[in-house]
Amino acid sequence: MRRAARIGWLLAAAAGLRAEVIDRVVAAVGVEMIARSDVEREARLEAFFGGADPSKTLERLIQQRLIRQEMDQISYPEAEETDVKRWLGERRPGGAVAVPAGLGEQDLVEYARRFVRIERFIDLRFAAGLQIPVEDIEKRYQETFLAEWKKQNAGEAPGLEAVRDRIREDLREQRVSRALDAWMAELRSRVAVRVMETEAP
Repeated sequence: MRRAARIGWLLAAAAGLRAEVIDRVVAAVGVEMIARSDVEREARLEAFFGGADPSKTLERLIQQRLIRQEMDQISYPEAEETDVKRWLGERRPGGAVAVPAGLGEQDLVEYARRFVRIERFIDLRFAAGLQIPVEDIEKRYQETFLAEWKKQNAGEAPGLEAVRDRIREDLREQRVSRALDAWMAELRSRVAVRVMETEAP
């Protein structure tokens, strides 16, 4: 009986060791760890919601953890459930009901909740009240839009008024992106980030 018990304990210990090796820590953001299983689950979620370069999944998770830690420090509110449902409804492929292999419906909901919260935070921090000067729109139209139009189209280019809103939004997105990149660099200078593994899941 004792021998059988010892064998059972050894088998359980070996199984636990295998699980530990498989689900190893691949990065640390401050005191928060990111496991290999976190990266694999995130890659499946990204693939389900439209795909993304899987070699960058870990870096995206690191950035999300940095942002979330910052939001938690200022007690930024959680996403509203109505917004989460709307996000899922708009981005779920073809209104699919099926859930990807290895994931549950709750995984999809938590993914949506996380992104709604982050998107709202970024919009309020960097985009709210951002004004694009008229002269910047006109400059982009003259120096960039017209040149690109001529390369891709044979007909006459639309006038500035017809594309003003599109150019304004493009400039707005670029400036938000630059501000976000600078802020992320500043966060990484304050929070210790260690990457132990970089290969794609």
